[in-house]
Amino acid sequence: MENRAVEIRYEYNSENFRGTIYSPYNPMRVDQASTSESMTDDYHYHLFRLTHKNLLRCQLINVAGKQIIYDDFDLTFTDWVENLDENSQPVMKFSYGSSLETTYIPDSFKLVIRSLVKVIVFFHRKGLCTTGFDTSNLVFQDLTNPGLRIWRIKFMNASPKAISNDYLCIYRIIEILLNRGLELPNDMADLLRILHNGRQSGLITHHVALLTHDERGHFVRKCSECSVGHRGFIGLFEQAVINLGPQNGWKAKITSQHGPVFSIINYNQNLQGGAYVDTGRILTVNKSMFRCCRNLSAHLHEQSDLVNSHIGVREADLMIMHIFGRQITKFQKRLYDCNILSHFLLLKEEL
Repeated sequence: MENRAVEIRYEYNSENFRGTIYSPYNPMRVDQASTSESMTDDYHYHLFRLTHKNLLRCQLINVAGKQIIYDDFDLTFTDWVENLDENSQPVMKFSYGSSLETTYIPDSFKLVIRSLVKVIVFFHRKGLCTTGFDTSNLVFQDLTNPGLRIWRIKFMNASPKAISNDYLCIYRIIEILLNRGLELPNDMADLLRILHNGRQSGLITHHVALLTHDERGHFVRKCSECSVGHRGFIGLFEQAVINLGPQNGWKAKITSQHGPVFSIINYNQNLQGGAYVDTGRILTVNKSMFRCCRNLSAHLHEQSDLVNSHIGVREADLMIMHIFGRQITKFQKRLYDCNILSHFLLLKEEL
């Protein structure tokens, strides 16, 4: 067998609890007293103990091939998918009354997908891409805090073509996970289109399709509450509102068949802030629509007793996305184009 150089890479929690690889300020220490060697007819073992107060994982790297040849994990992605419980599926149905029927991705599955996207984006920002990966390269390291990790992959210098290929790999993996015979929510279908096209990479990790119900509710409310800030910021915000395009007639599409949504809209336009506007100037109409979305997000739960059915954060989010999902998804892109999306997100992470 030819000699090959290998190195050990370790990842641990830094003071701000983000995973860090290599740190000159808090190095890993090899305990010399625990180091030993042993031989068999087939193998040469080199045993040692690594010490670090916040060790997360350890990888063995083939230096020449830039390939991870060992990484510890608890479960493979394939085994996880094959053993999903019938009551916990990546695409679920949601209905309310007779007029509101839709599908949604549960938060737990969004977080799994988001963990994969964030890992790949992390490598891209370091100037690296993979040479390609599929479900066989995905594992869960810690089932108590599910997040996908990639293993046994090769890296190469980043290029536009290689970045697009990485996103195409993510696209194929999401399709495998979500292929359950149900129509996908419009926001997830939009994310898949972006991944397939390999564009708007900065938007992918924060796309509305991957926001939890609570995070998306925060985003919806901020879209209406953006009334303070310096003149330049307000100007960019209003430009994004205009760039959404005309939304005339949005209010007329919501009827009494929409139950609690219709009730909240009538209450708020009659008693709280004046009637909603769905004809006229684009800026006025669109701002009025987002004020409506904000009021629904903030007050739909108040209808629980009246309709004798629980309306929590999840239910309110799904009702709003069922009616306004296309506009919310498109508006997020407009905010991203104007470089102000981070101001509307619950999690302040790099875009």
